[in-house]
Amino acid sequence: MLKMLPKLHLVPIIIISLLGCCMEIDISIPSFPSIMEFFGATPAQVQNTLSINFFAFCVSGLFYGPLSEAWGRRGLMLFGATCFLVGALGCAFSYSIYQLMFWRFIQGLGASSTVVLGFAMISDRYSGDIAANYIGKVNAYITIFMASAPILGSLIINYFTWRANFSAVALIALVAWMLLILQLPETKLEKKPLKVNSIFKEYWSIMTHREFLLYASMPNMLVTAYLTFVGSAAFYYINTCNLSYFEYAAHQGLVVFSFSVMSFYAHKVVAKIGGVKSVKFGMGCCGISIALMTFFAFTFPAYPAFITLTMCLFAIGCAFPMSVTFAQSMEIVPTLKGVCSSFIMSSRLFISSMAIAMTGVLFDGSMRPVAIVNGVAVALALWFYFKLQKIQQANQEVLEV
Repeated sequence: MLKMLPKLHLVPIIIISLLGCCMEIDISIPSFPSIMEFFGATPAQVQNTLSINFFAFCVSGLFYGPLSEAWGRRGLMLFGATCFLVGALGCAFSYSIYQLMFWRFIQGLGASSTVVLGFAMISDRYSGDIAANYIGKVNAYITIFMASAPILGSLIINYFTWRANFSAVALIALVAWMLLILQLPETKLEKKPLKVNSIFKEYWSIMTHREFLLYASMPNMLVTAYLTFVGSAAFYYINTCNLSYFEYAAHQGLVVFSFSVMSFYAHKVVAKIGGVKSVKFGMGCCGISIALMTFFAFTFPAYPAFITLTMCLFAIGCAFPMSVTFAQSMEIVPTLKGVCSSFIMSSRLFISSMAIAMTGVLFDGSMRPVAIVNGVAVALALWFYFKLQKIQQANQEVLEV
């Protein structure tokens, strides 16, 4: 049937391939309480299915970029799509929590290929304003996928079992896999010999670049705070606060919607008040939101609306440093953009997986452990921000001299 489809352009193919990878986390989270009950698992074990997925994502993401320079993008994209499809099917048919952990690991190995290589393929085919326009469109679709995932996941688990959530992801992965086999072109026409030593040297050069690490670490800490909240949200809203799946989806969807809307319009705010003031405003919102979240988590632990409102403020603030600082980080070492991108994505999810695992161990049914871990993450982000401010001021003084 897919053979009858008209030949698609590269960008729609990339968007379709990203659909399952972007939805796999949020679509499965509403089923966490059901998974815990079905397997007789602890909250920490169920949350580890998420952190293991992130760990596999970040490890494999470090290799897809460099390997694609030597072997091409298409083959590795197909390999990753196959891993993702097999992992999704394995999750749907798992009969122990440890089997589920294993297949989530396989799923993570595949998910990173599309995220890392998809944008690289667009950069191969297009350049300048055209590439920026297409990348912006892809990011817009990603936010839509992420916003719809918790609602779809809650709808599925409300009428079916937790296996249906993973089956839905597997169905999406199957369609994307078949489309990639039939229509994905090779965009890396000029390949270079694979040199293992050069890969390690490139990573070492950016890992020892102080300014790059600060630019990369600040948004990474903010993403860690958000994903830590996501990892515990279902247990808190559904089990502790006794909300229905649809009520949980409304709370979760509101947070993602806040980030999506602000991400769409962030460029207009930046154009009006400038990148420096936008990032300052965003970091201020993040700091205030976590302070309020900590207060509400300890003072009003059974009022989920307060937690949701604070996370909406956090999501709004997050949009500015995520867009501005990420773009700036990619320009610090312009000759190693692919390596920088792989490092940022991989380190981001590695830190997030550690934070989620820690929260799972500390989780007591309330948002207190989440508030503590997120407080540390945002405090580090603010510290990195002030360090960057000093560097920027020093660079400005040098330019004036």
